[in-house]
Amino acid sequence: MTYAEDGKPQADLAASLVNGFLTEQDARAVADQYPDTYGSIVLWIREAADAGDWTRVGKFTNLAAPLRAAGLDAVVQGILDSGAPGCNAEDLVEILGGGGGSAVACLFRVAERSVSEDAPAYWLCQKVIAALGEMGAPAGA
Repeated sequence: MTYAEDGKPQADLAASLVNGFLTEQDARAVADQYPDTYGSIVLWIREAADAGDWTRVGKFTNLAAPLRAAGLDAVVQGILDSGAPGCNAEDLVEILGGGGGSAVACLFRVAERSVSEDAPAYWLCQKVIAALGEMGAPAGA
């Protein structure tokens, strides 16, 4: 783990700057301030998920998504496939929608699992359908 000049872990400092959705410009500003973010964000997500710290997972995935961090899709799919209670599956599904087609099977499993629990509004299923639609949309559409 890399530490900032004040002795705090860069992961903690980066997390403190993330509150909700980030634009690519905002995410790059955070990562430029704490450069360890670029190479470690996926590891930070995995560690937070293993600890069941879903608030931190949310912060780090919101930071990693606009950075298009390598390995993000795989770690998000692992979290969704685990069915971990407490994770914000809707946000994670949205993040997968911005990626490549490698998440299709995972998204299908999420929809299958949630359909009986999601009634009557089917919010998570709607997010899955939107994510799948994003994957199939031409660039710039």
